[in-house]
Amino acid sequence: MSRTSGTDRNKTKSRRAGDQKRERLVSVIQASSLIAYRATWWTPMRIIRASAARSWMEATGEHFANRCLPLLIANQAGWFILNSHSLYVTWDGGDDASSLHIEYLLGSKPYPAVSHFGYGILTWNIPYLFRTPPGVNLLVRGPTNFPKDGSYPLEGMVETDWSMATNTGQRTVGSF
Repeated sequence: MSRTSGTDRNKTKSRRAGDQKRERLVSVIQASSLIAYRATWWTPMRIIRASAARSWMEATGEHFANRCLPLLIANQAGWFILNSHSLYVTWDGGDDASSLHIEYLLGSKPYPAVSHFGYGILTWNIPYLFRTPPGVNLLVRGPTNFPKDGSYPLEGMVETDWSMATNTGQRTVGSF
């Protein structure tokens, strides 16, 4: 029978507690990892970190909106996938896909934005397959605090821990 002192038992407990803390830290780091695989090369849509700057916030008197820390932090949450084509979109109010008229002003085919669902919904085909750790999904939405006249972003939850296909981003077009 071996004997251990109280100090040895405390060291063992401390070592176990340290191992548990490291395991939790590794879990947090793994849970926050996001990988974007380029699935197609047909359109050059860049991914950049979301910035704190918003033109409407800069336009407020003495840039007063920039003093609101919760707004600035929310603005920086996530990433932007930048549209590579300039376009002008109008919706005639109809329900079918042909009711949304897309005029490309800059950029060559194939075009990333299409009318897929009808009902004034504009869809961007995203050329990336996103992968997250098991149990972690990706909330796909428009930029926070970034209003666009006559358009509103839709949100979707993508199960990126198992999905084998790229996803899309949608905006509704029209008056609200």
